[in-house]
Amino acid sequence: MQFSSLRAVDDIDELFPETPDWETDVKQMSRGALGYRETILSLPGVEISWEYLAQKIRSYQWMQKTGFFMGMACDAQVLPVWKGNEVSPKQVLVFGNGEQDVILYPGTRVLNVYIAPELAEPAGLMHVAPGLWNTHPFALRRFIDVCRRETKGLGQTRQATLLEKARSIRLADWITETVPTVLDSPTGIMPGNSYKIFRRAEAILEAEGWCEARHIDDMAKALDVPRRSLHRAFKDWSGLGPKGYIRLVQLHNFRRNLKTLQQESSVTAAAIDAGFDHLGRAARYYQEHFGELPRQTRERQSTSALAS
Repeated sequence: MQFSSLRAVDDIDELFPETPDWETDVKQMSRGALGYRETILSLPGVEISWEYLAQKIRSYQWMQKTGFFMGMACDAQVLPVWKGNEVSPKQVLVFGNGEQDVILYPGTRVLNVYIAPELAEPAGLMHVAPGLWNTHPFALRRFIDVCRRETKGLGQTRQATLLEKARSIRLADWITETVPTVLDSPTGIMPGNSYKIFRRAEAILEAEGWCEARHIDDMAKALDVPRRSLHRAFKDWSGLGPKGYIRLVQLHNFRRNLKTLQQESSVTAAAIDAGFDHLGRAARYYQEHFGELPRQTRERQSTSALAS
């Protein structure tokens, strides 16, 4: 067993590093310091992690099944939204072979549980369908309480003693055996209509390079939906209108461009490639959202690259 100290992340691009079996796209939806904090408890074949969010984020994830992974929102001040549907505190999200798209709000604590294939398979967890699941409330509360207790007051990373190793094996077994008793049945909830419209619009914007000049009337016509329905779809899902959401994506693309710039490339080129047509406005929007100027992001990235 290994105790892991708090992981603090204030850069949205460093939140969930991609792996060969896990694709992620995370966007910071609100302005200010990201304020992401995570506590991890690693056990033999099992990992428990608590995440805390200080900002509203959209978390798109696609997992290819290599184990069992589920997440549940705890202490949420505003209920998370999964594909246009509010997630009840009595529901959990099971990840698997398919996309999961969630909006999480500031102040939310998320409990994640990962179980490796060698433990998940005998417990029947490798065949649990991905998506939202109803739970047995009493079993869920007890499970969360145990996870809180076991991760409370974790210190800095260190190797476990022999006694702790034996106890960690028992805890890993308990978690693996308890998860099936927590899960009741799939909710059967499907993506909402507004979410479907939003995703279709997003695909068009992606194909066109997130053009700032894209008119909402033209987009509504291309999707064969009323203009009002298209605008509502964006607001319902992201809290932003189409123009505001386009700008949000441009800002994230701008940030990623800055981090991959060649030495001879300019900040202006990074902004234009992200879809902006005016560097001054782009820099102002960037500073308002991320709390720093584009050149500061680039300078920090350059310093980091030289240090490595």
